Amino acid sequence: MVSKPSQSVSLRTKKDKRSLPLLRVVISGVASRQALLMDQLDDLQLAVEILLVEEGEGNGDMLLEVSPLGGGLSVAIAGLGNQRLKKSLLGERTESESQEFVFDARMLLEALVDAFRVDETTDGAYTVQLEKRA
Repeated sequence: MVSKPSQSVSLRTKKDKRSLPLLRVVISGVASRQALLMDQLDDLQLAVEILLVEEGEGNGDMLLEVSPLGGGLSVAIAGLGNQRLKKSLLGERTESESQEFVFDARMLLEALVDAFRVDETTDGAYTVQLEKRA
């Protein structure tokens, strides 16, 4: 029996802004098989960049998973650990905490992607799942 190849791509890399060009290429490669317009792809890539910049560079790896989603894309970023960013994405920041950020990551993601969610993992880290539909 021959199995059908997966259209999803997973990439493990260091939490480092130097990884951004590689992440953009991976997302673009999967998007090229979908009906996403260029501005939709740009929005999704910008959302990923915002998460990584707010996460900051640190020890450890992150995992990017990009999958087709009914004409759009699903992008998961696992291994995030910045708890202030997590609180922002969940809408749980206090007024004083909000003033520490240059911009509101939750507000930007809501403008850039069709849906996102934060999933807890057992090791104290979390995953952000983004969806962009065509």
